[in-house]
Amino acid sequence: MTTNKIITYHNVLNPLARTIETKCDYRNIDEILKDLKYDNEIYDLVISKNSEIIEGFFEIEAGDVVNIAVVPKGGGGGGKQILGIVAMIVITVVSYGAGAAYGAALGSAIGASAATGSAIIAGTIMVAGGLLLNAVMPMANSKLGGFDSQTYERSNTYGWNTPTNQVTQGAVVPKIYGTHKITPPMIGSYIDVKDDKQYFNGLYALNDGEIEDVKEIKINGEPIGNFASVTHEIRYGDDNQAIIDAFNDTRVNKYVGKKLNPDMSHTLSETDGNAVTELKITLAMPNGIFYANDQGGISSYKIGVQIEYSPNGTDWTTLGDRKVSYRLEFNIDDYTSYEDLGGEHSRFRYIFTHPDTKKKSIFRNRSALEKYVWDHYGKPVYSEPYNEIEGASTSAIRRTYEINNLPASKYYVRIKYYIPPQTSSRYGSACYFEYLEEGISDDFLYPHTALLAVRALATDQLSGNAPKISAVVIANTDNPAEICKQILLDSGVDKEKIMPSFEEWGKFCKEKGYTCNIVFDSEQSVRQALDSVSLLGRASIIQAGSKFDVIMEKAALNPTQSFLFTMGNILSGTFKQNFLPLVDRANFLEITYYDKDKDYEPSVISVSNSPQQSHQVINKTGVTLPGCTDEKQARAYGQFQLNCNKYLTETIEFEADKDSLVCRYGDIIKVSHDTPQYGFSGRLAEDSSDVLTLDREVEAETGKKYVIQVRNDINEISEFEVLGVDKNKISLNLNGKAFKKYDNYAFGEINKTSKLYRVLKIATGGELTRQITAIEYNETIYSDTGEIVVPDIPSLKLSNLRVSDYIYLDGSRVIHTMLRAIWSGQSLFYTFSYKKKSDTDFTSAKIYDSSFSFEAVDGETYNIAVSDSAGNKLETEYKVVGKLAPPPKIENLRAVELRDFWSLRWSYSDLPIDFSHFEIYENNVLISRIQTLGYALPKTKPNCEIKVFAIDTSGIKSEAVSANLSVAPLPDVKNFNTIYRNNKSLLFWDEIKGENISYEVRKGNLWQLAAVVAATRETTLEIGGIGEYEVKAFYVNAYGLRVESVNAATLIVDENLLPKNVIATITHPAWEGKFTDTQLFDKALSLKSASVGYFESKHRVILTEAKMCSASMNYEASGYQINSNFDLFENVDLVANIDGTDSTAFEVTPQISLSADGVNFGEFKNFKEGDYFGKIFKFRLKLISKSQDVTPLVYKWNIIVDAPDVIESGEAMSAKSEISIKYKEKFSVAPKVQITIVNAQAGDDAVLSNQTAEGFNIKIINGGATVERKFNYMAKGY
Repeated sequence: MTTNKIITYHNVLNPLARTIETKCDYRNIDEILKDLKYDNEIYDLVISKNSEIIEGFFEIEAGDVVNIAVVPKGGGGGGKQILGIVAMIVITVVSYGAGAAYGAALGSAIGASAATGSAIIAGTIMVAGGLLLNAVMPMANSKLGGFDSQTYERSNTYGWNTPTNQVTQGAVVPKIYGTHKITPPMIGSYIDVKDDKQYFNGLYALNDGEIEDVKEIKINGEPIGNFASVTHEIRYGDDNQAIIDAFNDTRVNKYVGKKLNPDMSHTLSETDGNAVTELKITLAMPNGIFYANDQGGISSYKIGVQIEYSPNGTDWTTLGDRKVSYRLEFNIDDYTSYEDLGGEHSRFRYIFTHPDTKKKSIFRNRSALEKYVWDHYGKPVYSEPYNEIEGASTSAIRRTYEINNLPASKYYVRIKYYIPPQTSSRYGSACYFEYLEEGISDDFLYPHTALLAVRALATDQLSGNAPKISAVVIANTDNPAEICKQILLDSGVDKEKIMPSFEEWGKFCKEKGYTCNIVFDSEQSVRQALDSVSLLGRASIIQAGSKFDVIMEKAALNPTQSFLFTMGNILSGTFKQNFLPLVDRANFLEITYYDKDKDYEPSVISVSNSPQQSHQVINKTGVTLPGCTDEKQARAYGQFQLNCNKYLTETIEFEADKDSLVCRYGDIIKVSHDTPQYGFSGRLAEDSSDVLTLDREVEAETGKKYVIQVRNDINEISEFEVLGVDKNKISLNLNGKAFKKYDNYAFGEINKTSKLYRVLKIATGGELTRQITAIEYNETIYSDTGEIVVPDIPSLKLSNLRVSDYIYLDGSRVIHTMLRAIWSGQSLFYTFSYKKKSDTDFTSAKIYDSSFSFEAVDGETYNIAVSDSAGNKLETEYKVVGKLAPPPKIENLRAVELRDFWSLRWSYSDLPIDFSHFEIYENNVLISRIQTLGYALPKTKPNCEIKVFAIDTSGIKSEAVSANLSVAPLPDVKNFNTIYRNNKSLLFWDEIKGENISYEVRKGNLWQLAAVVAATRETTLEIGGIGEYEVKAFYVNAYGLRVESVNAATLIVDENLLPKNVIATITHPAWEGKFTDTQLFDKALSLKSASVGYFESKHRVILTEAKMCSASMNYEASGYQINSNFDLFENVDLVANIDGTDSTAFEVTPQISLSADGVNFGEFKNFKEGDYFGKIFKFRLKLISKSQDVTPLVYKWNIIVDAPDVIESGEAMSAKSEISIKYKEKFSVAPKVQITIVNAQAGDDAVLSNQTAEGFNIKIINGGATVERKFNYMAKGY
C-alpha cells in the first residue's frame, strides 16, 4: 500500500475551498474517483499528478500529490480554459494570512490566504504617505500608531503610553530577540507584613523561553543596588528551573480597606478565586493602639477581634485562641470575716469559712485569702476563640493571620470586635480589615519562562507604591534571518518547509552587519512580526505553496532563469511605461530607532538628499524601526531608502505568455521593447545559421557598435557582437550555438539592448498569461551611500499625460477637490495650462517637475495642456468627479451569531477623508448610523437581510455590501429514551451544550397539536402515563425570539408504567386452603365445635432464591354469640352484648412458616409485621374461642409481602411478525412490563401476549399492520 496526498478543489477561483486527504492508501486514480462525491451532470473533473495534468487512468506511487479540480461544464473556453485555471492552481504562490497571531503567550500559526480575483501574488511599489518607495522590503512604519495602530499600540516597549509592569488586556509574555530593555509584565504580586512592616513581592515574566543574561535591573529608573532592603532572584527560563520560594504558590492580594464596626457587627469580604487553599488576613491600626493616661503619657491598651472564615457563607470556623477566665459560684464576702488582734498597731486576721465543709481557714491578709479562694474554688470559664492585639503606640500597627492547608474552595471572611472597643478620643482602637490575600498551592515552576522576583520593603524610597521594574535582557539570536526562521518554526511551520535561502540570507546579514534587537510584547500577526524583522535584514519573506522563501534587497543578482521579455513574448498593446514624479518622493527622512547607548529610549536621526535644483522643496517624512538599536544601521537604512526614492524612477507593466508563468515576486528580469527604444526585439523568423533572420527590419548607424541577445528554449541567454546588418539579416559568429525559430531576441547598441527591472507584482492576465509590474533595477543603490551610477538608457520625449482627481483635508478640516496631471519627459521645465471647458482663457504656470495639481470644481470638465522646453505639447480633456464619487464599499462583512445578538464586523482599509459614517439596514429599513467597524444587531427575527453602506460627508452612499442572516436552530435532541431510577419511570435525553438551554416535552402524535407536558432545563422528566412523547431543545433570548430544534425527538411509552414498588398480595375472602376444625359460616371463617382451629392458605409466596422480605397482614374479625336468641333471655338487662360478644371472648392469630431451601419448612410461628428471610412463605390463621357460646368470625384476611424488586431492561427490533423476548433471569411471577418505542411514528402500538415469569411475546402494529421498530423494554418484579 502507498501513502499519498489527495487535494480536491471545490472552487478553482478560491484555492482554499478545498479538502486535503493525507495518509491515503489509494493505488490508482479509479480508487480515488470511486470515493469522490460530485454532480457529474453539471461538473467536469480536471486531474493532475505532481502538477502535471493527466487524462485517463494512472497509477499512484508513494509520495504522489494528486490535485482534482471540480469545474463547471461548458463556459465557452471548453477544456482549454479549464486547463488554464488548473495550471494557475498548480503554480499559485499565496501570501501569509494576516490573521495568524505571533505573541509569546499565544500558540502561533501561519495562515495562508488564497489569491483571489486576478492576483496570484502581489508586491507593491511601497509608498508611505506618498513619499517613500522601495522594491522588495516590507514598508517601515511611517507612524508608530500603526505597526499599524493596532500592532504595537499595546506594546510596553514601543507604544505611546508610559511603560508599566501592570498586565493589561492584550498583553503577552515578552519574546526577546537580541538585547533590549523591557518593562516586564508582573504576573504575580502580594504584600506581606512582618513586624509591622509591609513587604512588596513581585514576580515578572522576562521572556518566553530561555535567556542568556539579565543586566541593568532598575527600580523606578534607579539601579536596584541603590535600594536598601530589596532582594531579587532570577530564573533563566529552562524547563526544570527551581521554584522561587516567595512564589511557590499563587497569591493574590485583594485590598478590602473596611473599618470594623464599633457596634460589633461583621465586616465582610470574600475571595475572587474558587480553588483557594490559603488565606492571609491583614488588620491595620493606622493610628496605633493606646490609652492616653492622666499623666499625659501613653499607656497600654488592648482590643479583641474575632476572625471567621467559611467555604459557603454558612458554616463558619473561628480563628484564634479561647481565653480562659475564672469565676466564683458564691460571693467571697459572704464567707469572709476578720478579727482585730489589737496592739499598738491594729492588726487583723482574716477568716474564710468554707462553703461546703463549714471549716475555717485563717489568713494574715486579705490578698492571701483571696488567692487561696480563687485557687481552690475558682471555676474556669472559656471564651469563644478571638485574637487580642495590644499596643502602647500611636504609630501604625499591622497584624497578619494565616490559614493554611484549606480544602480548595471559594472562601468568605468576616471580622468583628469581640470586645466592645473604647471609642473616646483617649483611646486608639480603630481597626481596619486592610487586605485579604488568597493563595493556591500549586508549586508552579513557570517552565520555559524567564522570571525575575523582587522583594522590597515598602519604604519612602519606593514612595509607598508598587515599584516600576525594568531590565536589559539578552536572549536568542539578533540575526534577522535566524529570527524569522525561528518565528516560522514557533508558528508551526515544519523545518523542511523553510528554504535554504534563509541560510544565505543569514550570511548576508552577518556580512553587512544587519541586526535586529526586538521585543514582541503585544499580539500581532505572523506576517507583521516577520515584516518588522525582515525589514532590518533588507529582505522580504514569501510563501510559495507550502514552502517559505526569502527575497533579499541586494546587488549582484543575475536575472532569474535568464528571463528576457521582448517584443516576441510581450503581448501586443499591453506594454505601459510610467515615471514616478520626484515631487512625490521624500528627500528628508527622520528615523526613530531605540538607541542601545541611550537606555534604549526612542532616538531620532535625520538623513537627507540635498535638492539638486533650487526649485525643489524639501519633502520630509518619518519612519520608525522597532528592533533597530544602532545609529549606524539606522543611518544606512535611511540612505538606502533615499537612494531608492531618488534613482528608481520608472515602472513598467506588460502582459506576457507562458514564459512568465515561473516568474516570482522580486525576480530581476531583462526587458527590451520598441516603446522606450531600449533596442529592438522580437522572435527569430527562421532556425539559425551564421546569419540570424529576424521578424523585422532593423537599422544600424555607422560608427556605433551593436549586439544581439538571444534566449533559447531552455531559458539560456547568449549575447553576440553584430558583424553586419542587412535589413532583417544579422551577421555574427555564433561559436557553434544553434537557435530555433521563435526564440526571443533583443537587438541594440552595446549596453542598450535591454534594461533590468525587478518584479513588483504578478497577476493573472488572460488564459495562461500573466500581468507583470516591475520597477527599474539599479544595483548601485545598495551601497548605502550617496554616489549612485545612473545607467545610460535612451529617454522618452514628452508623453503619457495622465489626469486624475482626488480630495484632501486641509488643516481647518475643509475638504478640497484637486485635479492632478502627471506626464513623462526629461525637459528642464514645462508649461502647464488648464481651464474650465466653458471658459475662454487658460491659466498657465511654469514648473520644474513632471506633475502639477490645482483645485477643481466637482462635476466640471477641464481642458489641460502641457508643453516642454523643446516645444513638444500634449493635450487632454478631463471631467472631475471629486466628492461626487461614491466612497469605497466596506470589506469582509461577517456576522457571528450570539444568543441575543448578531455580532457584525467589517473592515474599511480604504477610508476616504470625507468619510462620515456607516448605515446599517435590516430588511431595507435603516436601523443604525455608526462610525465604528462593528455593530451588535439584536436578534429579533429568524431570518433577515443586512446591508451596510459607507456614507461620505456629501451624503453619497457606497455600493451596498449585504449578508443574509439565518438564525441557526438548536441541534435535534439525541438519545431520547426512558430510564427507571429511584422508583420512577423517567424520560431522558442527551444534554445540548449552550447557555440556558431548555427542553419542552409534549404529549401527542403531532408537535403542533400535542399538549405541553413540561418545560425544563433538566435532561430527565418523570413520565405521567403511557402515550407518545416528543421533545425539542429551545431557548428564548432577551428579545423574545424563540430558537428551537428543527425536529422533535419522539418515543411511545406503551403497556404499563412500572410501579414504584412490586409486592405480592394474597387476599381472602376466597378462603382457599386447608381447614382444620374450622369452617365457612355465611362466607366468614369460623370454628366448628372445638375451641381451637386453623386455616392454612393455599397461596404461598415463592421466590427463585432466598431473600429478605418485608411482610405485613391485616384482617377483619368479630365474636359471634352462638345462642343469641332474644326470646330465651330471662333478663335482657343482664346481657352485655346482644348483637355479639366482646373481643376478650375470642382470639385470631396470624402465623407464618418459612423455608430457606424451598423443601424444608420451619414450624408455624405467630406473625409480627417485619422482615423475614426465606425462599417460600406459608401463612395460616389460628382461631380460639374462650367461651363455649362464642366463635370468632373472620370476614377478610390480607397478606402483603414486599420482596426486593428486580428490574431487567433491554432493547430489540420488532419484526413483521410477533417475536419472543426471554428474560435473562427468571422472575418469581410474571413482572410488570413497560415498552418504549424509540423514534416512534404516529399510530404505533405495542401488543404483548404470553406474559410469564420467563418472558413475553411482542409485536408492534400501525394501522393494523405489523411493523419493524426499535424498542426498549423494562420489566419490574420479584
